[in-house]
Amino acid sequence: MGSDADESAVKHAHLYAAACRDVLNAGEAVIETANKAVGARNMANMPSQHEISRKNFQTLADELEQEFVPPYKGTFRNLIWAGCWSGGNSCRRA
Repeated sequence: MGSDADESAVKHAHLYAAACRDVLNAGEAVIETANKAVGARNMANMPSQHEISRKNFQTLADELEQEFVPPYKGTFRNLIWAGCWSGGNSCRRA
């Protein structure tokens, strides 16, 4: 059987891997929405679009941006609180 230090190292390695997975999942979850927001913002900035269309695209881009911001903020805030991101010696799941 391994020492307490070995078991602790393995436990922290698993927690670190889980935290990294959470960050990657958060990133993947917002890529499609972010791409749509960029597309809508680009359409809103096209001078050839009618003013009403530009306003609608601007509104859509604003709404889409609001969808993809919270997963990032929530994931990173939880990781910092847990001590994973800041290099703390405690890596609890938030």
